[in-house]
Amino acid sequence: MAPGIGFAGRAIVSLAAVLAVASAARAAPPGAASGPPTTEEPAALEWFPRGLLYPRPRADLRRPRTALRFLSSPRFHRPQLETAVGGEWAFARWRPQPTGDTTLELAGFGGEFMDFAMDDDADLRSTDGVWGALLGARDGPLSVKLEFQHLSSHRGDETILEQGQGRLDYVRNDLAFGAAWQPQPGLRVYGELAYGVSLSGPARAWRMQGGVEIPLRALWADAWPVVLAVDANSRQEVHYNVSVHVELGLDLWTDGAGRTARAGLGWFRGKDPATQYYDRQVQSWGLSFTLDW
Repeated sequence: MAPGIGFAGRAIVSLAAVLAVASAARAAPPGAASGPPTTEEPAALEWFPRGLLYPRPRADLRRPRTALRFLSSPRFHRPQLETAVGGEWAFARWRPQPTGDTTLELAGFGGEFMDFAMDDDADLRSTDGVWGALLGARDGPLSVKLEFQHLSSHRGDETILEQGQGRLDYVRNDLAFGAAWQPQPGLRVYGELAYGVSLSGPARAWRMQGGVEIPLRALWADAWPVVLAVDANSRQEVHYNVSVHVELGLDLWTDGAGRTARAGLGWFRGKDPATQYYDRQVQSWGLSFTLDW
């Protein structure tokens, strides 16, 4: 695991250096005459800024957040409850040229997801833990990220003892590159490619993700802020079977800087998001309440 993290660190530092050099080159117009030094504004550095340059997708079911999600699956005919505790935070934001568009950001995230079977005395089926850090950059409508993410999964003790199911040793440490295009506020198209630098159990190296977020409030004036989000992901260990989650979200409250209270109605089809059951095909409807901080 240590060599993988070392490689991720070197890659993040390299990306920061390339973006800084590119920003400085853009700031100097071609053919500018040399002359006496002029007074320039210093680079702007902000600690713990509000909002995020590259937030994780709204419909990503393993996006760290604080949430309750009630599920109904036609196949298994039993209700489920998923709880999530976590979030995303920006640590530092740096603009190499105060008058330029390029901005860099160091951010982190972490969350714990717990899945309960409501028809078995609310037995804990499994838990997934996710944490990591990323270097994000934005220049106009384009955002990119280089991210390290750890995911580990555990089966609930009640499920092991009462149903005789063994624990699956699933751990993956990913190095991911992502890009997003946001031509107007709220409208975003994104894609991500990840490679597992350290793996355990059935986890395999490659993971892909992509989707779109569409603000439906643009269709009528002064309406409630409703967003349609579609997220698709695929992993090598399930032979690149594509899982899709579609969510219609109503923002009940927002401060305009990423803090949001939201209700959502979602439909999912694909491999079980609970990683302990990674190869099981499911289809479900979900009603969720989410807090993003």
